[in-house]
Amino acid sequence: MDPAVRITRLIEIWEGRVGGESSWVLFQNGTCILCRDPELDSVEYARGVLSEWGPVVPGTPLGDFNYEIQSNPEGILVTYAHPDIFTFVLAEEMEAPDLPLGAALAARYRRGEDAEDLYIVHTQHSSASTFESSRPE
Repeated sequence: MDPAVRITRLIEIWEGRVGGESSWVLFQNGTCILCRDPELDSVEYARGVLSEWGPVVPGTPLGDFNYEIQSNPEGILVTYAHPDIFTFVLAEEMEAPDLPLGAALAARYRRGEDAEDLYIVHTQHSSASTFESSRPE
């Protein structure tokens, strides 16, 4: 799948799931961080949460994840130990749709990549949308 198309689809999915109630930040590899506190800088919060909770360490809470199969849109929602970190895997990204665990493991791996890169592709504030495409300072 074309990366730009994938990001556009993920933005649409998160807009639909979160609505205007919280701010959220989407990273290059698909990790989404919710910022439920309107007083916080959502970009700073997201980078801080992902720096601390994003690296994958199997056998610890940093390696734990759960997933739920979704039907509208089709895919899986992956959740992690931190309640504000999510990944949505589109059905067309799944190599074996009947084996969602593999897709969830791939999502966890991509979360680890996002924790290293911290490259933001979209921020959505509860009152307005902005776009950012730059490496961390």
